[in-house]
Formats: sequence, C-alpha cells, structure tokens
Amino acid sequence: MTSRGEVDPVYDANYYKVQKILLDKKFQERIKAFKGWFEQFGCPIPTRGFRDLKAYDAWNEGLQKTYFKWHKSKKFRDAVKEITGGSDRITPEQQRQIYDLEDTMLPTVTYKRYFDTILADIGLDPKNQDDRDWLEEHIFFNRQGYEKPKFLVKFIVADKEKGTEPELWVRYFGYTRPSDVVSEAIEDFQKLLPDYRGKNKAKDESLIVRDREVYEVWLEVKKANPFKGRDRRERGQSIAVITAKKLKKKYPKLNKTLVEKIIQGFRE
Repeated sequence: MTSRGEVDPVYDANYYKVQKILLDKKFQERIKAFKGWFEQFGCPIPTRGFRDLKAYDAWNEGLQKTYFKWHKSKKFRDAVKEITGGSDRITPEQQRQIYDLEDTMLPTVTYKRYFDTILADIGLDPKNQDDRDWLEEHIFFNRQGYEKPKFLVKFIVADKEKGTEPELWVRYFGYTRPSDVVSEAIEDFQKLLPDYRGKNKAKDESLIVRDREVYEVWLEVKKANPFKGRDRRERGQSIAVITAKKLKKKYPKLNKTLVEKIIQGFRE
C-alpha cells in the first residue's frame, strides 16, 4: 500500500511526452471508449475523475456488485447455455468463448488489463510502471501532468507465514524538502502499526495490579481443572466465569468478557 505525497510538475522529457499524448485524438477516443463501457452498465467514471480514493473505492465496490448482478442475469446465462449446450462439462474452447462473452456482455472488473493496449497504442511501454500509474490516475483522477511526488509513504502488511511484522517506510527524494513531508499522511498509516502510541496509553497502576491478580487466579482455576472432559471452548469460558466470581467482590465490574480480554493480553 503506497501513498504519494503532494506532487509538483517536473518539466522534463516525460512531462512534454504526456502533454503531447493528451492532445492526441486517438488517445482521447480510447479513453472515451474505455469510460463509455462502464457508463452503459450504470457505473460512470466522472469526467473530471474521482475527488479522492474514498470515492474511487465506492465506485469499485459498486462495479463489483453490478458485475455479479449481470453475471446472474437470465440473458447472460442463456448466452452461456448456447455455448455449452447446457452441459456442466466445458471444453477449453468453450471456456475461451465464455471469456469472450464476458468481455462483451459484462462490466469488466479486471479493467487494468486494457491498459496494455492503450499504452501500446500511444507509444508508451506497458511494462513501465510509471506509465501505467500515470494512465490509471489520468483515467480515474484526471491527472494531466507527469508530476513527481514530493515523498512516498509505503505500508507493508505483516506476513504471518514468514513471521514478519508490519512496516512503515517514508521515502525522501533528492528534491524533497523537510517542509514537503505532511505528517498527517504518515500518521494515517502509522495508526495501523501494532505499537502505535494511540493504542498503548499508559495504564493506571491499579488496573495493572488488578490484571495481575486476575491472571494469577485464572491460572489457579485452570490448574485445578474443574471441568475436565468438556470441550476446550466451554472449559476456557468456564474458567473465566469462575475467575470473575472469585474476584467479583473486590472488582465489581469484572465479568467473563473482561477476564478473557485480560488473559488475552498476557498471552500476546
């Protein structure tokens, strides 16, 4: 997940290349046809692009719903039946025909694959990520120039299989000034980190004492094993209930849910 900081135009060869492309009639027709495809299914892309990522995500969600609606339609199912003859066993050739049918009858949700064709038509490299990013942002956010971000913020999600923790990276460029970096943009991602300071406020000393006592009593009850033979989930809940009852007089607000939350904290 990468976020671009504020951008400024850099008047290099890329900038003038893009300005020339924007004036190309063939390119304009390609973009018009691309947007028109979604409009016919009731999922139009705004002429001036989406105002922000939230609006774009909402459109994408609506597109997904529209796709499944059309996929279940009688018209599409009848067309598929004409290809397969109603058989559940589909040959590779029939599958190819169904894919072609989806391209002509359904609003595509894998629209980025069409970027290759558009980029090749206007003389840009489909494998160049900068060119692909520009085209996508032009279509959906009306990006006109070939600006460069003042900084980049990248959030790397945790990988449980590899045992890695989530990471947050901020990239500075040679032209980045300290004043260019917007702290709010970084903090939005920082909040996703498990050790974010807003999630780890200093705990009242009395709560620390209570939690330790709860944990100790819970261990004692667990060791006594009063519910041997019951399933694991029921046994765990029962131990929490007994723990809460033992300490109820000292801690009136203590209940099964709170005990389980405290115990979970000690386990993490």
